[in-house]
Amino acid sequence: MEDTKAKLDAKKAEVQDVENEFSQARINASNQYESMKVRIKYMYESGGNQLFEVLMESENMGDFLNKAEYVSQISEYDRNELIRYQDTVEEIEEKEEETQAEYKELNPEFEKGNEKIWRNLWIRSIKSGRNGTLLN
Repeated sequence: MEDTKAKLDAKKAEVQDVENEFSQARINASNQYESMKVRIKYMYESGGNQLFEVLMESENMGDFLNKAEYVSQISEYDRNELIRYQDTVEEIEEKEEETQAEYKELNPEFEKGNEKIWRNLWIRSIKSGRNGTLLN
């Protein structure tokens, strides 16, 4: 019985750790989503041609190449942020599945533990002369 209780306590701690990771992943996803919304809103409100206009305002070929590199870095950043958001969403799904699996694993142990506790209480009540009743 002590072994089952120790396993149950250890499993509860594991589940709590997974839940904490799951909560942090959800917070990260929410923050990333909000950042992406702001970026997309800005691009929409500015007409989306701003990067093209930056290139067209170049004074010479060197300036054009520098600005083209800048535009490339902005596009790469946006692409990386989208990938990071997608990875975070996948992580959330994995953590959710892991949490559900932990609960499923924990629940049978918990039920077995409760069954043993109730059986021991019932046996004690018989030995104490209460004819199998747990209440006085």
